[in-house]
Amino acid sequence: MKDEERGAALVEFALVLIVLCPLIVVIVAWGIRFHNAAQADNAAFIAARYYAIKCGPDGVGPATAAAKAAGAASTNLVSAGDITIAGGCNSGDTITATVSKSKAWSPSVPIFGMNGNYSLIGKGAARCE
Repeated sequence: MKDEERGAALVEFALVLIVLCPLIVVIVAWGIRFHNAAQADNAAFIAARYYAIKCGPDGVGPATAAAKAAGAASTNLVSAGDITIAGGCNSGDTITATVSKSKAWSPSVPIFGMNGNYSLIGKGAARCE
């Protein structure tokens, strides 16, 4: 090995690492964001399903409160106030639940515009039988 080539691999590795590290952080941040979106969809579906099952002679009010609590209990990402429910209690009606929340990027990557908050929206539907 020539003396002038000593350390060339280390320099090349450092140059590749400058591009590779931010790329890995961005992939992790988007993975967390997609995981949160799946949790929001799941919470909305659970709320809609619970509402479709519980809605009946008790009326809309208790079923709405119970459905929001069930959706929020499915994940620690949302609270009952983040869930809205629409639809009737009649047989064949479709109940829709929507989760809306503003969530901060984690980890924050300002270079790629991934700083601040993003809007997290999850939707779920269930049919009353």
